[in-house]
Amino acid sequence: MQHILDMIAGGTKMAESDHEELIHEVGLELVNSYEIVYDIENLIPNDDDMADRVFEAAIDLLELVGVYSLDTKKVLQIPRDSILRSIQNSRNYLNIGE
Repeated sequence: MQHILDMIAGGTKMAESDHEELIHEVGLELVNSYEIVYDIENLIPNDDDMADRVFEAAIDLLELVGVYSLDTKKVLQIPRDSILRSIQNSRNYLNIGE
């Protein structure tokens, strides 16, 4: 936990609106570069290749724009290897109620 707090403290100071604009701009670039398309006729596509491209684009987005801290008004940059390691260490199931 201390490592994350240190990363936030050393993050880039930025206005929340600037970070939101960055997310929008980078998101549009990734949609184009990964050829992610929205088909209104097929709201839930059954395309494994598209799912892989969306996943890769999401990882790139997180790595490129970071996570905004409302408390510190700074952006926490997370390296790709840390993102992937966190995904690998997460639970692969979810219990809702018992």
